[in-house]
Amino acid sequence: MFGKKIQFFVILTAILLAGFSSWYVYKQSSELTVIKQDESGTYSQDISSGEDRPQRQSGPETSSEPLPAGNETEVREKISADEDRPQAARITTAIRNVFLTSFVVNDLAAYMIDHYHPAASRENPGRTGRLEVSFKALNARYGLELVGVKHSDMPLERARQKVLDFLMDPEVLKQGYELAAKDFVRALTREAEECERIFVDDQGQKERAVLNPEQVREMLRLGSDYLHELSRVFEVLAWKRSIVSRIGEYLQAEKRAEELNYAFQQQQYDLERLEKSGQEDQAALREKVRRAKFRKEAAADDFRQAIQKRERLRQDLIAGIRDSGEPVQLSSHEILYIAKWVHRRLQGEDRAAAIRVAANLMTDMSARLARQADTYSSSKR
Repeated sequence: MFGKKIQFFVILTAILLAGFSSWYVYKQSSELTVIKQDESGTYSQDISSGEDRPQRQSGPETSSEPLPAGNETEVREKISADEDRPQAARITTAIRNVFLTSFVVNDLAAYMIDHYHPAASRENPGRTGRLEVSFKALNARYGLELVGVKHSDMPLERARQKVLDFLMDPEVLKQGYELAAKDFVRALTREAEECERIFVDDQGQKERAVLNPEQVREMLRLGSDYLHELSRVFEVLAWKRSIVSRIGEYLQAEKRAEELNYAFQQQQYDLERLEKSGQEDQAALREKVRRAKFRKEAAADDFRQAIQKRERLRQDLIAGIRDSGEPVQLSSHEILYIAKWVHRRLQGEDRAAAIRVAANLMTDMSARLARQADTYSSSKR
């Protein structure tokens, strides 16, 4: 019996020693890996200064590929990875390494230029230039497809939610803007100067040419005007509680109209099926058809009233946004889309603060583009 106790003690001691050795080897290996990563950092352009600086490798620039293995943690974990650093510094690192890559800045600038059509060009025969961008298209590109956004190896829908949660922090928004604002203005101006368009003269002759200084200035001013309009809508939605409640009422009416439309379609289908049934008892068939027609007409009337209510609430909502302070010139369709988008974003703790910050940042970028247009105008005279 005593011998068995000794044998058990020896085995237990051996297991503990093996466990400690494994842990120690793992710990040393992890530390060496970190050291090697620090020493083998590659050089990339600092998004805030344009200067070369060492930076750890953090995966591809686009969202088509995930981050490297072992880096599939959430964005928030990246912020808290180094507790010894100030919060602002940790957020800045997370923004640079995870979300706000130089690819995003340059891609957004190129996207804006692609949708600028100067006067007398193939896409715009008018006398003034147009900037054909919309919040819906921008949201589809960067909010749904996550173009240029580095995210973890997870389903795209979950990645969207993680990125959104990260960006709905006012401090993240402000610091991300400070990192990218100057670079974006420079990239937008550079893309405009290098942009070529096909122009058509009065005789129908086509000629390819780069944008002239006046067209570059026009593009910058159009971008400034559009951002100013967006900021006005965001500001109203962030501060006007009565407007937010109108959005909720409209969404309920929209859902009710969809439900009643489905009910109407079902009644119409049932009626058509009865009329084609070929039932032998004609009297019974006629009675069934009569009742089916009554149900269809009742469903159609309910659907009609629901549409009218939805339209009335839509007009009240858009008018409320347009008339709250400075007039908004955006199309009704875009105002409604933004209102619904913001309403979804407001479902959470103190999300209104992030919407207010976004409005302020768009106002600031609008002013930057306006100043850039004026400065560019002076330098090119």
